[in-house]
Amino acid sequence: MSENQSRSGRKNGKGIFIVIALAVLGLLGYFVLTAKDDAETEKLLTFESAPERVAFLNENGYIVQPDPERKTVTIPAEFNSAYEEYNEIQLKQGFDLVPYKGCEVTLYSYSVLNYPDYPENITANLLFDGKLLIGGDITYNDSENGFTVPLISTTIQELLKDNISTSSASEAAVTETESDTAVTTSDITVTDLETTAETTARTKAETNYTVTVTTTEATVTASEKDAEATE
Repeated sequence: MSENQSRSGRKNGKGIFIVIALAVLGLLGYFVLTAKDDAETEKLLTFESAPERVAFLNENGYIVQPDPERKTVTIPAEFNSAYEEYNEIQLKQGFDLVPYKGCEVTLYSYSVLNYPDYPENITANLLFDGKLLIGGDITYNDSENGFTVPLISTTIQELLKDNISTSSASEAAVTETESDTAVTTSDITVTDLETTAETTARTKAETNYTVTVTTTEATVTASEKDAEATE
């Protein structure tokens, strides 16, 4: 093998190594970002108490009776056509019940008081795995004209983005306020120092004047005494 071929082989080997390394870094970055998003989503959808569940419904525009009907339900291990359709509603919101096939979950059903054109028989349903919200819907309970629609008008992913944007804006506002406060405090401090310096200089001048006057008076008094003694 010639020297040029050897060098060319080494260059090609380095190029392949760099491509592989970049691909691995890209995958690692993807997994890190995905894990972060999952953690943020779980945090957004975790509710520790009944008031937090009601607050979530209020934030999405629903005024509800605060005391829901609660029961344990089992997600079917195999979805029939009805459940496939129901999961399509969940997918539109960013949820997915497939990972919970065969699992027992908790269903909270709240009576909605302000659904447009339907003053009664409207229910907001929340599905929970422990404290984690995994699905939800709005159902009109009517044997003839009943319907089931998504609980939220956007997706959980969009809610997460809005939540992050709101948090960032709040943090920026706090930082700006702290900065303004720091500038104000600094101005006050400078003013105080200037006032103190002026007061100190004035006091020092008055003290020097007093000492000078006292010394002069003492000199005059001594001279008078000497004159008297001479006489």
